[in-house]
Amino acid sequence: VATVPLSFVVPAGSTTGTFTATTTPVLTAVDANVRATYGAIGPLVALRVVKDLIPPTISVAAPAPNREYVEGQAAKIQVQATVTDADSGVKRVWAEFDGESYEMALAAGVWSAQIAVPFIDGTQDATKELVVRAEDITGNIGSAAPVPVIIKPVLDNAAPTIAWSCLTTGAMFPVGYA
Repeated sequence: VATVPLSFVVPAGSTTGTFTATTTPVLTAVDANVRATYGAIGPLVALRVVKDLIPPTISVAAPAPNREYVEGQAAKIQVQATVTDADSGVKRVWAEFDGESYEMALAAGVWSAQIAVPFIDGTQDATKELVVRAEDITGNIGSAAPVPVIIKPVLDNAAPTIAWSCLTTGAMFPVGYA
């Protein structure tokens, strides 16, 4: 179940050391006995090997629920989330919005992405859901609660106008163009 090195060296002047234990998947907790000796002292301790079944925890900081954006605007939807996974660590984080998936990048402990505001059909506001998901090292996937985002259409209530101009004084339109 677990393979640990036969020995490892604690650096001079240090009181701790680390080693890598290679494990195979387990369904229930399994103990691997490890003995650390220093001089004549060598207590036997159990190294517990467990399977990570817990997905990452996600907290979406932005956008705020029901935040409004105008369709197609140059400004982007800023997505920010904190993601934690105490067991195996976070492998990747992404946001899903309007049928697309957007990878998020980690900086200063915050995962973030910028998403273009989509165009919508019609003259009514459209509410779309943004979902942030995360995968841990062992493949567990967690999802945050959907965040509603309101997309407002661009409304142009002014009818187009046409202006005719002729460069010659006294010019006349051909028959049927009056």
